[in-house]
Amino acid sequence: MNSEARPLVTVIIASYNHAPYIEKSILSVLGQTYSNIELLVVDDGSSDESVEIINGLQKKYGFDFKVQKNKGLTFTLNEAIERAKGSLIAPFGSDDIMLPDRLATQVAYMEDKPEVGICAGNIELIDSEGNLFPEKRQNRNVAFRRLDFEDMFLERKPYPPAPTLLIRREALQKVGGFDPNIRLEDLLIELKVTRAGYFIDGLNKVMAQYRKHETNSYKNHRLW
Repeated sequence: MNSEARPLVTVIIASYNHAPYIEKSILSVLGQTYSNIELLVVDDGSSDESVEIINGLQKKYGFDFKVQKNKGLTFTLNEAIERAKGSLIAPFGSDDIMLPDRLATQVAYMEDKPEVGICAGNIELIDSEGNLFPEKRQNRNVAFRRLDFEDMFLERKPYPPAPTLLIRREALQKVGGFDPNIRLEDLLIELKVTRAGYFIDGLNKVMAQYRKHETNSYKNHRLW
């Protein structure tokens, strides 16, 4: 595919008090091998140095950056989706790290599969310093799985980890976006998208590093 034909992917990073981690998160998006990316970063009322750090990166790299009073994760995601230009949406944690070929892999996979509303992958766990957790704590090799609504509802197959979700915009629009009244926003959107008739395909490939630390409270991701 030439650059004009490749789908635009909008990555949304909602940042909240993750000053020690936000730079690496943003740089991991900017360092993707897939180049047709729109990056929207929203600071949701941080009280640490996050805004200063993001401002410095924004001046250097020119991505879209918005600062707002605290609204919560789902409100922030929905507002960002409204102004997103991409046909594929990747909500991403402000303390997580994308591996370089993540988006290229997912876009290529979804290209000829309109029935797939969400593409996901596997993750590896890192600590607050970026060190990998011991192998006994990792679960990198979850096999490929295609999930429908019953698979999700009855927990018949491993759930797709939230840090790897790439969602069709049309699927999000069809189900009305994220529900601001629910904290497990990733689980509910997966249930809603599969209930609407789409599949979720989880690829057997590590696509992101999920950071576990004491200030994880802003994101409510399940790992698998």
